[in-house]
Amino acid sequence: MKTYTVIFAEDVPHYATAEIRAANDADAIKAAKAYDRDALFLEPEWQNAVCRRIVEICDDETGKTVALDIAVDGYFLRNGGERDRILCDAAPELLAVLEEAKSASWVCNAALTTDIEALRKICLEYADWWNGRAWPAIEKAKAGAS
Repeated sequence: MKTYTVIFAEDVPHYATAEIRAANDADAIKAAKAYDRDALFLEPEWQNAVCRRIVEICDDETGKTVALDIAVDGYFLRNGGERDRILCDAAPELLAVLEEAKSASWVCNAALTTDIEALRKICLEYADWWNGRAWPAIEKAKAGAS
């Protein structure tokens, strides 16, 4: 039997409270974002660890790394801030819209007909899908881009 060294990791949220003073709600948000958290005493909440993962599995005999970055729960880390969070949140809707396009009659029928009325109907269906479903989903996904 071989021996392996496994490096595990998880992220534990830490919480602290602070008091701020502001003239209104918008100023309170600005002040909270700008607050210097370095002096706060952050308490770990061990029972709410997330992003549990195997960082590395190494064969002790050969020193060879046999596995890297294996998630062991349903969470993942992503950097990129609010813009990327919005894009990730929009992904299910974007996928659904693209899947709708596959089953739409205009996808395959446009190349099969020379009937002007049929082509008109196909174009209208496409325009309806694009303007009513696809473009709004794209705009929603891009909301964080500005």
